[in-house]
Parts: sequence; structure tokens; C-alpha cells
Amino acid sequence: MIKKGLTPTVVTYTSLISGYCRVSEAKEFVDDLHREHHKLNEMCFTALLHGYCKEGRLKDALSACSEMVERGIDMDLVCYAVLIYGTLKQRDTRRLIGLLKQMHDQGLRPDNVIYTSMIDAYGRAGGDLQEAIKLWNSMLNKGLNPDAVAYNFLIYGCCITGELTKAFELRDDMMRRGVKPNRVTYNALIHGTCLTSSVDYTHS
Repeated sequence: MIKKGLTPTVVTYTSLISGYCRVSEAKEFVDDLHREHHKLNEMCFTALLHGYCKEGRLKDALSACSEMVERGIDMDLVCYAVLIYGTLKQRDTRRLIGLLKQMHDQGLRPDNVIYTSMIDAYGRAGGDLQEAIKLWNSMLNKGLNPDAVAYNFLIYGCCITGELTKAFELRDDMMRRGVKPNRVTYNALIHGTCLTSSVDYTHS
């Protein structure tokens, strides 16, 4: 592309950052973008943060976050959701509290994305199902409406911890709320049924 005299845009670089398997190469693209005097945006850094957190490199993610702020780019809720997920994945409760306070000080309030990210880390990722359920109830009490993704994360968390009755209750609840169960929902329920050998549930 460059050899043909075409200049990559921020959108081009962001797509490349998201698509790269190795986050070290993604970081090179961010540096290239800066050297080319392109105006970096939160999407570029969010893609990079996601790569770091996916590889369990939380310190690098937080370092990239600091670099982002130094360049005058404000963190949005999506950035926080990625960092919170990475923090919970490493069971770093102290860091989580710090992030939530930072988010609060910035005037941002947890939304569906933040809650779903925390529920995923606690429940689906095999962390702490009871904490995931507390977050779920807090989400509902704040008037937020969980989507199929949020339901599926908690349902899967219930299934892998043997709480199959709760999983099916959530399936019923999502249907009552007009959220349509999908293939992921039923795959989780079937997986949970097989784990607990509760064949009767397959007829529910």
C-alpha cells in the first residue's frame, strides 16, 4: 500500500491493529501511526488494550492506557470495559477498585458494556459466580437491560459451576424479557446438562 504511494489512514491502522495476532506487531502499528503524524484516537488504543488483556499482559495494557492519556485522548467506557475484563481475569481486585474509582472521577457510570464485561470475567471465565450474580442484580436494579450476550455469559457461568437450575431460570427470564435465546445459549445449556448428567433438562 505504502509502496504504491497510498497513505494509510487511522481507520486502516485500527483495522490492522485489531487483526494482528501478535500484540507486539500491533504496538508497532500504533508507533507508526504516531510517527506519520496521524491523530490517534481511542479506537486505536482500545484495539491495542484488548490485545494486551487477551494475552494476560495487564501491565502493558495499563502502560498503553497511560500513554493514551498523555497524548490527550480521553478513556471511554469501552476502554474501561477492556481494562476491567483484563483486571478481573487476573483476579486483581485492588486494581479493579482503582479503575472503578477512576471511571467515577471521570464522570462515567457503568453501563451494559461494563457490567457485561465484569459478569463475563466473574462468571463465564470461571471466577466467582456469586459475585457475577450480585453484579447481575445490581445491573437490573439500575434499570439496565441485559442483552443476549450478557445472559449467555452468566448462563455459561452457571453451567460450568453446576448451577443448572439457575441457568435454565435465566433462559426463561430472558424469554420473558423479550431477549431471544440463540445458538450460544443452547450450546451452554447442553454443555451444562452433559456436565451434570441431568438428561431431564434437555427436554425443558
